[in-house]
Amino acid sequence: MIEGVATLFADHGDVGHLALFLWAVSASGLAGLLVRDLVRSTARYEAFVMAIARLNAMLEPHTARPQAPAPRLPAASGTWPDPQPSDPRRPT
Repeated sequence: MIEGVATLFADHGDVGHLALFLWAVSASGLAGLLVRDLVRSTARYEAFVMAIARLNAMLEPHTARPQAPAPRLPAASGTWPDPQPSDPRRPT
């Protein structure tokens, strides 16, 4: 069948059109395959993210971190300590 189509185009001098048609068909087929693979890859990534979210939800009570205690006044002086002197090279 391909030979018949090629012969038909060659008889009419439309070899350039045949080449353009074959290029367009192959490029469209390749684009379709790439889109299909992209959709599959996105679905796999989404499944991975959902699995990680389920794992985090399952492990969350065990990974809760204690909160840092509130700062206290020093016992000796009863006042807040002086802040660290700022770097003189740093603009304020």
